[in-house]
Amino acid sequence: MNKSKNFVYSLIYALLLLSSCSNKSSTLLTSDEYKQLLQQTVLVIPDSLLTEDQRQFIKELENFIYDNSYVMDNRIHLSVGRDAFKSAGIPEHYYDIISYQFNEVNDFANKPHPKYPDYSFNLDSLLRVAKGQ
Repeated sequence: MNKSKNFVYSLIYALLLLSSCSNKSSTLLTSDEYKQLLQQTVLVIPDSLLTEDQRQFIKELENFIYDNSYVMDNRIHLSVGRDAFKSAGIPEHYYDIISYQFNEVNDFANKPHPKYPDYSFNLDSLLRVAKGQ
């Protein structure tokens, strides 16, 4: 189970990394705005340099995202808005970052890939495994 969970985390982070390198703009943020916001977060700090407080924040952020996200029509969505992030003590700009990343992952997962035309991503099963269900 631990290997499969690590694989899923790696896959999700790879999708997020690949999608964040895209120059395609989002309806919420442009690529440049996203990159500027991302630099203001703990998400760009290597794990080996994180403080204990930063590790705890990332864990709380991940749990919040897992608890408040769902998949419909193979697209991942947040079930909460910016206010819920604020109420949970998470800076509001994380809402913009996560929304942007979800949009990029959705676009990446649902478009045909020239090298792998028969391969598709099942975001529902990825999210269920990531949530530990």
